[in-house]
Amino acid sequence: MSISFWPARACCATAPARLLALSGRMSVELFVRSVERAHRYRITSLATLEQIARLQFQAGVDALPARPSTSPSATARPIKKAP
Repeated sequence: MSISFWPARACCATAPARLLALSGRMSVELFVRSVERAHRYRITSLATLEQIARLQFQAGVDALPARPSTSPSATARPIKKAP
């Protein structure tokens, strides 16, 4: 994996390993969106990249409905107790 948009001054021996570790902690879609945004704004800090991912994740979570919709028949079903 090459990081061509990272400036030479920001690279160190552990940067690729840290970037790979960061990619493993999130979905591929979230990682790609975060790296694209970091590239657009010329972000060189992995901590900032992680913050971008966190903010994008939170924005995606807020887009979900607060409560899942349930059908009336599902709420009217009797609750079975475990044996």
